[in-house]
Amino acid sequence: MKLAEEKDTGRILEYLREGLQDCVYLYIDVINYGIATENMKVWFSEENGAIKLVVMKYYDSFQIYSENDGLDVDEVKALLVQYPVTMISGKKTLIEKLAGECPEY
Repeated sequence: MKLAEEKDTGRILEYLREGLQDCVYLYIDVINYGIATENMKVWFSEENGAIKLVVMKYYDSFQIYSENDGLDVDEVKALLVQYPVTMISGKKTLIEKLAGECPEY
């Protein structure tokens, strides 16, 4: 996963806009607060130059989004080790996949 920079904002918003019904709060937070503030960080992963996963840490929670359930659990686990959170939200299918691999969350 790559830590997003300001130059990535447009691409990330475009990706989120495609599935807005499943990531509306993530989308709104990126629009309102930008990619990196004191209490927020955004990471994304790509495959063949296309974004496949976006993770946002907002205070003590993660919001995750992947258009076609392309959740790489190991990528998210690595972020959880580095940034323990109290809540994770996202599409039901992503949360179920993560819960199967990370029962502690």
